[in-house]
Amino acid sequence: MIPRLIRKLIERPQRRARRQQETELQRLRPTTPYSDDTYLVAYPKSGNTWFSFLIANVNLLINHLPVQATWWNIRSYVFDVHASQELPPNPLPLPPGRFINSHSEFNRTYGRVIYLIRDPRDTFASYYDMTTKIGWFKGSMDEFLTSKIYGIPAWNRHVEGWVRKHWELSLIHFIRYEDLKNDPITVLARMYRLYGIPVDKAVFETAVERSSFKVMRESEAEYRKNSFDLGSTFQLVRNGVVEGFSDELTPGQIDLIEEKCAEWMKLFDYLPTSKGA
Repeated sequence: MIPRLIRKLIERPQRRARRQQETELQRLRPTTPYSDDTYLVAYPKSGNTWFSFLIANVNLLINHLPVQATWWNIRSYVFDVHASQELPPNPLPLPPGRFINSHSEFNRTYGRVIYLIRDPRDTFASYYDMTTKIGWFKGSMDEFLTSKIYGIPAWNRHVEGWVRKHWELSLIHFIRYEDLKNDPITVLARMYRLYGIPVDKAVFETAVERSSFKVMRESEAEYRKNSFDLGSTFQLVRNGVVEGFSDELTPGQIDLIEEKCAEWMKLFDYLPTSKGA
């Protein structure tokens, strides 16, 4: 048997890591959670901004409000727990409960989750572009991909947690970004059926128009004209294209992602590309 002192020394870093993880997860919980909250969870740069615009615009339309989502007001309709843990009550009657945007790793206090997943090859290309522009990451793409904070280890940990542990939650629904991009009306209709809310197809069509990448880029540009946080030329919203990674990653980088993320790519039907061969 391992002596008690040695066992404590071995377990101490593990306990410290668990405490640090719990502290981080606590930071990503609203101070006043409600049982009917829905958390929109995704790894960064997986399409959550666009998804938030879509949901906000659908909800504004079904509640017959003469307002549409903008870069300025989006957090009034889809809250962001990263911006503040002090979240107000749901501002709209339908659907019941708040929509809360989060990039949290598996968080068992999230009772109802819609998890948006995107092809990791496109995700890394977009995430690297963002983090280098705002100065969070200063290394090469090769260094980024191996980063435990931003790269392949972090993405695998994020997806694995929500897939393997989701049985601990009340409800979870997985949506592929690519399916949402290809046929947003069908995916949104399926999602709103979960809430038991019949929504006319015209509502979804209007919400999709109001949430186009062109509209979001224009809204962001208008917001940043007189904003000094990241400057008027910074653009968080890119084009949101599917399989755009082939123009941004080298064959070796594609190979690495496909090898290290193979288990979860296969689960969500992301096929290897011949360019990475």
